[in-house]
Amino acid sequence: MDTSAIYRINETLGLPESILRLVLNAAEMVRENPALQRELEVWLGAFRAGDYTALDAMALPGDTMGKLADMFPLIVLLHTFDDLRDFYISKGIPMDILRDTLHDVTVNIEAYEYLYGQSGAANGCFRWLRRHFLGELYQLGRLQFVHYALKDDFICDGALMAVQGQGVLDVHIPKGGRLAPEACADSYRLAEAFYSTYFPDLEITGFTCTSWLLAPNLRHVLPAGSNILCFQNDYRLSELRPDDRSVIRYVFERNPNNVTDLKLLPEDTSLRRKVKAYMLGGGTIGCAKGFRNIICSNEN
Repeated sequence: MDTSAIYRINETLGLPESILRLVLNAAEMVRENPALQRELEVWLGAFRAGDYTALDAMALPGDTMGKLADMFPLIVLLHTFDDLRDFYISKGIPMDILRDTLHDVTVNIEAYEYLYGQSGAANGCFRWLRRHFLGELYQLGRLQFVHYALKDDFICDGALMAVQGQGVLDVHIPKGGRLAPEACADSYRLAEAFYSTYFPDLEITGFTCTSWLLAPNLRHVLPAGSNILCFQNDYRLSELRPDDRSVIRYVFERNPNNVTDLKLLPEDTSLRRKVKAYMLGGGTIGCAKGFRNIICSNEN
């Protein structure tokens, strides 16, 4: 992949200059090293064959690329960009949605830096971004959506919401912007219209979400009517997890494996101050899993 191709792709990705420069350097290193080119073909072969078990077991070429090895998985994904764009075109999906969806590449590379101390797209970041480049995840307004079939019945407070095998949309909340109720409601409407238009054969019985944003204990921290609690109110909960690892990662932007003293967590926002005080007082925020009916069900 030459420099001009990367600049062309970046017209859609919108990587900032600091990240783009690392991508260009990593791509140049791959171009000039036959062994790295062969490694790239192995990764691409596994990706296109859908052999993700083998892909996840592949080691980064750290001996050859040094710190830039963490960018190698992104180079792999960029080689599939034209396939992804052609898929969008074949479905008639607007390019604006492609740009909005792939903005998440920047978000996750920046998150990688605070998690691992350098820019990259390896490990869980690579597994997450694969969904974008496979055409499995779409950002529609404020929220992201992934269609999947339930592996088990979805039960909330004893009520059966959906049965094993039924299709649902899993909701993800990317960093950036307020979680305003009207923006979320618009995203749910956009999602229903999007899948009905471009994937009419996919069944959608509701929305699922697993997030710290659904943790009931946030009601001890946040005022009634806050955007986060309004987001919670859209869901019926089915499972609670008393683990603050996701809170440490997404609220405080720290690697949970490296946090040994809660007192050192930042307090530069109102949310951080409130959550930190609650945790220092012995409380656990945790996370939860919930189910939301499709809009037409809510309106009936």
